[in-house]
Amino acid sequence: MQIPACVVTDPNRNPNRIPCLIVDFTTKGFRLRGNFNLSCGQVVQVILEHQPQISVQSRVVWVGKADSKPEGEFGLEVV
Repeated sequence: MQIPACVVTDPNRNPNRIPCLIVDFTTKGFRLRGNFNLSCGQVVQVILEHQPQISVQSRVVWVGKADSKPEGEFGLEVV
């Protein structure tokens, strides 16, 4: 199941909404797929496309490496 969403980078200073897909999720975090650059430790907000009132602040805990199966995917934990 893939859920349309967006990632808001730098939510406190210069917010930039970038479309993504939520590949899976738990109460502790998300696995996202998208065409953007995130770094481990970076804090972002995840907003559901069809329910923009739902916003979850998260921290990037892993980034899929180039030429690997999870390339273009990101692991986030809820903070």
